[in-house]
Amino acid sequence: MTKEVVTHENPQHAKEMIKEVISHGNPQHADELIAYLWLKRYGEDKFPGISKAPFRPITEKDNVSELKKRNDVLLLGLGGGPFDEHGTAGDKEKAKECCATLVAKYLGLDQDFAWGKTLKYVLHTDKNPPNLTLDLAPTVMRLQEQGFGLNAVLTYTEITMNASYEDQKKFSQTPLVNVEEEKITVNGQESFIAIAKTDDKNITRYMRLFGAAIIVVKNSSGHIQVITNNEYHLDVRDILRILRIWEQKKNDGAKVVDWNLLETEDVIPAVPQWYYHKDSNNILNGGTARPDTPVTKLSVTEIVSAVRISLGNSFNGHCHGHCNSTPKLKCGWYELGLMRCRRARYATESTKK
Repeated sequence: MTKEVVTHENPQHAKEMIKEVISHGNPQHADELIAYLWLKRYGEDKFPGISKAPFRPITEKDNVSELKKRNDVLLLGLGGGPFDEHGTAGDKEKAKECCATLVAKYLGLDQDFAWGKTLKYVLHTDKNPPNLTLDLAPTVMRLQEQGFGLNAVLTYTEITMNASYEDQKKFSQTPLVNVEEEKITVNGQESFIAIAKTDDKNITRYMRLFGAAIIVVKNSSGHIQVITNNEYHLDVRDILRILRIWEQKKNDGAKVVDWNLLETEDVIPAVPQWYYHKDSNNILNGGTARPDTPVTKLSVTEIVSAVRISLGNSFNGHCHGHCNSTPKLKCGWYELGLMRCRRARYATESTKK
């Protein structure tokens, strides 16, 4: 006795085994390929036979109206069924989906965090022209145009899909036992500094997901990374300058005091401990990419202090934004060259003219 099959035409009464899965497009689109792979892997209980049912594009010999009447055929991305987002002018919610997301929600895969990245990707590329040369969506099209068979393309898609899933699954299991949080206000917005002692590379991604403005990570080697969350558009030059100044004090005193030089991208010879990666807006002390970098002599507490001074809006002492420091009578923060202090000095000098 066969199980009841939920199909596009008669979801409650269809009882035939699925013998064929047919989709629109030739070459096939990424969302239909992924939808089929999900159904094949997870849909046997709801669509008996689908785990072994062949997959093919519709041809000029097919009649969609006739295919819709067959309970042994499942249509993807055509026919107006539950897995077709096309021609849905009267269904605004369905029009926001693609074939893969409709299948995922039907199978409950949208509740699995590890599939979230794939769902977001496939929906975006279905609604927007993909613009990355080596992206999955244009690659599967290109492979078919170059003569690769559909089975080979499905295999490539499945390998890529599985790799993303395993990556997200591992990401979702990131241990947080060695993570502390310190509240901070950044650009008027409440956030926090995440402080982690771990070698887990996923920790920065995880803490960004939870909204950390800065992640300070100390590896088992002793190297410390200062990673930013680009959603906050932080100017890290103050942090970089302080770290290089304080690092020099730990190593026989300051050799470089020029503020512009202390803000330089990459590494400066006087302070080889700190590398400024401008493109990513991160300040790095060695790590797995550069294990030969000298370990910083600054403690995590000192580095967090540098971050707080840099991202805060307060002034040292009682200047309240009107700087009266001179080269001979400097406040404790004068040497740090903070941007807000420079502006305060300029404003103070302007009022004297």
